[in-house]
Amino acid sequence: MKITKTQLKQIIKEELGKVMEGGSWHGMSDLEGGPEEDIQDAIQMLEGSTEGEVSESVVQMLKQHGIQAAEKAIQILEAEVEAEEDTTGTFFHVINRLDTALQKMGDPSQVIASYPDPSGVNPPQEVYQWQQDEFDARQRAYKAFNKRNKK
Repeated sequence: MKITKTQLKQIIKEELGKVMEGGSWHGMSDLEGGPEEDIQDAIQMLEGSTEGEVSESVVQMLKQHGIQAAEKAIQILEAEVEAEEDTTGTFFHVINRLDTALQKMGDPSQVIASYPDPSGVNPPQEVYQWQQDEFDARQRAYKAFNKRNKK
């Protein structure tokens, strides 16, 4: 399958458009490996655990406040791990997932682009370095795929 430069530019433009959709940062949750996906994974791990009340309270906190509650959730879970209440190892894995989400958020200096919401209702859409890196990796994979198919 051959594709022209114009078609490739159009594909890239469409992919960037998908990334930029959403009007607020929470619209980024559909990206593979985004912080919101990490939060959802942590919630699912806790919901499947048999650790009891602590799991339920942390799940409720994460569902209500998302990434903003991640640091508090980590503190609660670390206390349980230190008290040796984490019999299944679930809390350890949830702590790692929440920590990954916080690292992906990074500090504001890692924002590489900011696009204002045309309606003015939502905060500006920010693009972080990890999102650009992920997009670049997808683009390289797409090019490699096309190169193999040309042979």
